[in-house]
Amino acid sequence: MEHVFEYPFTAKELFTQRKSLKRKFQANLEKSTEKLKIAVLGGSTTTDLIQVIELMFLNSGVAVEIFESEYNRFKEIALYDSEALSNFAPDVIYIHTTVKNLDFTHTPELVFAEYKEIWGAIRSKTKAPIIQNNFEFLAERAFGNLESSNHSGKLNFINSVNAFFSQHARETASFYLNDINYLSSFFGIKKWFDSPYWNNYKIPYSVEATPYVAKSFCSIVTAHLGKSKKCLVLDLDNTLWGGVIGDDGLNGISIGQGDALGEAYLDFQKYIKGLKLRGVILAVCSKNDIETAKAAFSHPDSFLKLDDFSSFQASWDMKTEGLKKIAQDLNIGLDSLVFIDDNPAERELIRKQLPMISVPEIGEDVSEYAAYIDMNGYFESVKILKEDLDKGNLYSTNQARQASEAQFDSYHEFLVSLEMSSEIRNFSNEHLDRITQLLNKTNQFNLTTKRVGFEEVKARSEDVTFINFYGRLKDKFGDNGLVSVISGAVVGHTAVIDLWVMSCRVFKRELEIAMFNEFLDSCLKKGIKEIKGIYIKSEKNKIVANLYEQLGFTKSSDSEWVLADLNNYKKINSAIKVEK
Repeated sequence: MEHVFEYPFTAKELFTQRKSLKRKFQANLEKSTEKLKIAVLGGSTTTDLIQVIELMFLNSGVAVEIFESEYNRFKEIALYDSEALSNFAPDVIYIHTTVKNLDFTHTPELVFAEYKEIWGAIRSKTKAPIIQNNFEFLAERAFGNLESSNHSGKLNFINSVNAFFSQHARETASFYLNDINYLSSFFGIKKWFDSPYWNNYKIPYSVEATPYVAKSFCSIVTAHLGKSKKCLVLDLDNTLWGGVIGDDGLNGISIGQGDALGEAYLDFQKYIKGLKLRGVILAVCSKNDIETAKAAFSHPDSFLKLDDFSSFQASWDMKTEGLKKIAQDLNIGLDSLVFIDDNPAERELIRKQLPMISVPEIGEDVSEYAAYIDMNGYFESVKILKEDLDKGNLYSTNQARQASEAQFDSYHEFLVSLEMSSEIRNFSNEHLDRITQLLNKTNQFNLTTKRVGFEEVKARSEDVTFINFYGRLKDKFGDNGLVSVISGAVVGHTAVIDLWVMSCRVFKRELEIAMFNEFLDSCLKKGIKEIKGIYIKSEKNKIVANLYEQLGFTKSSDSEWVLADLNNYKKINSAIKVEK
C-alpha cells in the first residue's frame, strides 16, 4: 500500500509520481484477474480525477478500464446517446457533477426531476450501480446569513436539492451518493475552489481537493464490491488513553473531562463506539499485562467497556502474533483489519511483516485519529442493515460458543448441545437487501465469488426457473441472523448452483448441509434429475474447495461438479433442526 494514496493526501506528490506508480502497479498486476469497468459521466473536465481513481484502484490490486464522457455531456449520453455507454457495459457508473452544473433559475424540484430522468434512462440500459455527486456550497453568499433560509438564497437551493438526492438514495437500490458537500466542508470551501483552475481548465475544484473526491468515490465502489474493512484493532496506552496503565495506574491515565488531553481521548473513544454501533467489529492488540490492560476499562470516565471488544489480545509477545490471533478468533482475513497504534515503530513493523493489514500513519495528535479512519474510507458502507448493527454482539457470542466447545469430548456432541435451529426459506422481498449484501461481502465460504446487484437478486426471486433459499441460524447463545444463501437456475432437468455463500460467523456448524438438503428437496419436487455445482477457485475460498466432494458430487471439469440420480441420494444429517 502506497501512503501517497492515504489521508492526508499530498496531491503534488501524487501527480508527480503518477506515471512511475502506474508502471509499477501494472507490472504487479500482470497476473491479476480482477477487473473493473467504470463509466465517468462528467459535468466538468474529469481527466485528472480519472487518473487518480485509476491509480487508487491499481494500488489496491484492481485493474480498471474507464469510459470518460466528453466535457459536460453527461445528460446527452444518458438521454440520447447511450449506445457507447451500453456497449462499454460498465460495472459502475459515476455521474460527476458539481455546483457548477446547477441552474439556479430552476426550482430544486425541477433540478431533481431532471436528474431523476437521467438516472432512469441509465437504469433502463444497464443494472450497474450509479454513484452521483451531491452539491457543494458556494464560497460567496449574496444574502449573507440569510443564504440558508431565504427562498432566493443559493445555499438554501443547494440544501433542498441535496435533500431530494438523499431521499432518492435511501429509497433506491444501487444508487449511492458521493458526498462532496461534506468533503468540501471538511477540506475548507475557500481552499476547495480555484477560480483560475475552473476558468482555464473547467475543473471545478483545486488540485489539492482531487484526491479527496477520488478516494471517496473509490471507497463507495469498494463497499459495493463487499471489500470494506471489518475490524478496527486498537492499541491501548497513548492510543485509547493518555499514559501507560502499567506505570501510571488506573488513576494516573488521562481520559475524560478535566483536561484537554483527557477530553481528546474521550472524544476518540466516543467515535470508536459509534463505529461499533454501526457494525464495525472492535478488538484490542497491546503489549501489556492482560489483567492490567482490562482493568483500565473500569475507569469511570472510559466510554469504551470490555464487552465492546470481540477479541482482546494483550501480552508481551509481538503484536504481529496478536493480530493473527484476532483474525483467527473472528474467522476473518488479516486484510479485514485496520490497526491503530500511536507508536511509529510498531506501525512500520506491522506494515512490513503483515502488509495486508491497513495501518494508517496517524501521527501523535489523538484529536486527528478519527479523521485518519474516516477519510481513508476503511469502513465505508452502502447500506446499514440490522445484521450490521448486531455484528459486534454476534462475534462476542461466538467467544461463548468457543468456550463451551472445550467442555465436550466430541465435536458432534458440542454441535448437539448448541440446540441449533434454522429458518431456510425462499427469497422474500423483506430480505433482499441482506441477501444482496451477503452475496457481495462474503469471500471465504463463496463457491463462485460471483458478485450480483440488488436488481439481479430481485429478478432471481421472481423467476420460477430459479431455486433460491436463504438461511438463518439460531442456537442457545442467540440468533446469528441471515447468514447463508444458495441459488441456482433450472435448465431442463438440471439445476445449476452458481451462488452459494455463508457467513464466517457460522463456519463448521453444518448449516451448509441443511441448506443443501433443502435445495435437494426442492429439486426432487420439480422432477430435476441432476444438480451441477460450480466452484471457481480464488485466493480466499479454499475452505470450500472440497465441499461438493463431501456432499457426494463427482468432479466433471475444473470448475464443475455433478450429482446424478437424485432419487437414490442418501442425505447427510446435520445437527440443525430446520423450521419450515
